[in-house]
Amino acid sequence: MRNLAGKIKASPTYPGAIENLPLSVRGSVKQTFTRFQSTSSVDPSTDPDDRFKYFTSAVLPTLKRHHKHTANTDEAPGILLFVPTYHDFVRLRNFFQSDPRCAHLAFGSISEYSEAKDVRRAQSHFYTGKHDVLLVSGRAHHFRRYTSMQGTKKVVFYALPDNPEWYREVVGWLDRAVQKRGGEEVAVRCIFSRWEVLALERIVGTKRVGRMVKEGKEDVFEFQ
Repeated sequence: MRNLAGKIKASPTYPGAIENLPLSVRGSVKQTFTRFQSTSSVDPSTDPDDRFKYFTSAVLPTLKRHHKHTANTDEAPGILLFVPTYHDFVRLRNFFQSDPRCAHLAFGSISEYSEAKDVRRAQSHFYTGKHDVLLVSGRAHHFRRYTSMQGTKKVVFYALPDNPEWYREVVGWLDRAVQKRGGEEVAVRCIFSRWEVLALERIVGTKRVGRMVKEGKEDVFEFQ
């Protein structure tokens, strides 16, 4: 604030949630952060549409390839899609329900409005492989604080959670897949934009965030 005593700015330093993952997954899970280009450099209101376009054009094809590969091996894909905001959650749920590009991807969903019986059904179908993809909203996890989600083999963060504990906890759901995997890769993928600097800093740490948001050709960053 500007007053007679001047002003002060607090700039905390974060080690990053990726440094504090559960022991069961630490060092065993590849974490890929992909930056997509924002349409505007001054207006963050374009971000939701840019993110959706990037997901449907760049991320969805990789999910479909993973589904096709596991179908040939009789393995459940186990793709968990974590969506922090409810608006994005509804948009993706409608997309998976109606878009022809998702015709071969069976999915379930869990939101903060899901009844207990619907949650149990979605978890069961995901674990047994009846559903290839499971959408989970951020507020569902906030209110219910799931300690595990059986069947999870790959986690995709549609956006970065503001609470870094969510990142640590959701990545922790991969612990069983890490223990059981043969040659199968257990991985995390996060998509982010220039407008998520603060959330990104809390997850990857202050030392790493600078180069990850710097404009340039490099837009994929991997950690393990």
